[in-house]
Amino acid sequence: MLPGQRLLDSFLLTRFQIEGMFFHFFDDVFLLNLSLKTSKRILDRFTVLYADFGQLSTPPIPRKPTDIIHEPPKQCQTVCYTSRPMARCPLCSERPAKRFCPAKETRICSKCCGSRREVDIDCPGSCHHLMAGRVYESDRRTPDPQLESAVQKFDKTFTYRHTPVLNAVCLAICEERAETPWLLDTDVIEVLKDLTRTMKTLSSGIYYESLPASGVQVSLFHRLKRLFDGFMQPQPQSLEQSLKLSDVIDVLTFLTYVATVNSNSRPRSRQYLDLLTDMAKQTVLAGNLIAP
Repeated sequence: MLPGQRLLDSFLLTRFQIEGMFFHFFDDVFLLNLSLKTSKRILDRFTVLYADFGQLSTPPIPRKPTDIIHEPPKQCQTVCYTSRPMARCPLCSERPAKRFCPAKETRICSKCCGSRREVDIDCPGSCHHLMAGRVYESDRRTPDPQLESAVQKFDKTFTYRHTPVLNAVCLAICEERAETPWLLDTDVIEVLKDLTRTMKTLSSGIYYESLPASGVQVSLFHRLKRLFDGFMQPQPQSLEQSLKLSDVIDVLTFLTYVATVNSNSRPRSRQYLDLLTDMAKQTVLAGNLIAP
C-alpha cells in the first residue's frame, strides 16, 4: 500500500468529477436496442424525448468512501401502497363490509344494507343510511290513485276542526311506542283499521270489538279506544262539544290513510312512527302532527 494512495481519492479541480457523464449518456441511449429502420421508431425510442432519459436512477458519480450512504435493508423499508384486505360482510360472507350497521353493531356490505334493512334488521331511526334510503324510495314511489282520491276529501277544514283529536291520537301513539320499542308501522295501521271496524259496529247498534291478534297491537288498541271514549263523552263544564261517532270514524279513516302513505312496504318499517316522533319533539301540541 503506497503512502500517497489516499491523495488519489481527491481531485484538484472539482469540475473533473463529472467527466464521465457524457459517456454514461451514450451508454444509456444505445443500450435500449435503438432501431434505425424508420424515423417513427427513432422518435419513439430516442431517449432525449423523455424527461427521465430512460434511466431508473441517475448515473453514478464518484464519491469518497466516507460519503457513501448505505440504504436500509428491504425489510425495513415502508411500503405505502399496500393495504390490508377488507373484512367480509358477516351476513352474506361474499362482499366487503363497508357500511357500519348500528343494529348489528358491525360493518356490513352495501347490498345487504339496502336489501335487508327493515326486513330482518331492526334499523334505528338515527341510521343515516336508513334515512337516505327512505328519501330515495319516497321520491321514486308510484302513488296509489285510489288512496289519493280518498285522502282528497279530507281538506284543511277537516284537519283544523279536529286538530285537538288528531294531536291527542298521535301523541298517544308516540307514548305507546316509547313503552313498546318494537312497535311497527303495520301494527299502527292494523289497530286503526280494527278501531274503525269497531266504531262502525257501534253505529249499527250491534257493538262488537274487533280486537287485533298481536299483544302489541292490543295494548295500542285499548289506549286509543279509551282516548276516543273520552272524546265522545259529554262534557257539560266545557265549551267544546263531544265528538260524534261519525267524526270518530272519519278521524280513524284519515289517520289510516296518512299512516299508509307515510310508511313503506317493508315488514319492519317504522317510517311513520319516526315521523310522528320527530314532529312530536318539535311541536308537542302546536300544529298538525300527522302532516308530513
